[in-house]
Amino acid sequence: MMYFIALIMMLIGWMLISAGRLSLCKEKDINDLVVDGTNVLETEGFLKVIEIRSTRYSFECDCEIAFKSQSGKSLRYSKTFFGSDSKASFLRKCEHKDDIPITIIYDKHSPTRFYIKELNPQDVINNSKKAYCIIGSMFILLGLFIVAAALHIIPFMQL
Repeated sequence: MMYFIALIMMLIGWMLISAGRLSLCKEKDINDLVVDGTNVLETEGFLKVIEIRSTRYSFECDCEIAFKSQSGKSLRYSKTFFGSDSKASFLRKCEHKDDIPITIIYDKHSPTRFYIKELNPQDVINNSKKAYCIIGSMFILLGLFIVAAALHIIPFMQL
């Protein structure tokens, strides 16, 4: 039974570290967009919060983003933001308001590739990446500690 618990702890740790790696991929995508300054444009746009679904442990927000591209085309996108990749406090403030002015940074060749400056996605993703990796490592270490105690490798622990 102890080995089963230790295995579950290690699997949970591995899943949390994998979630941290996914955050790293999102961060790299944003950094690639910003670092390659040749195709990046910054423009003013509007954000409208359609619906916020939140529970004690999760946050989702459906939004509609509208902005004008460099060529003058009016672009509208619907996007769902999650608590792990955007600042939820900013979205909550915008909940019962119509159009909120925002700053959008987008790729001029592919306007679907954009991010909203006010949501601070880099800071949020960076923090979640670190937290997932630390918590995942702790779960793995706890699982190894349980196995070591069950095998009597640690002399002062008897399970």
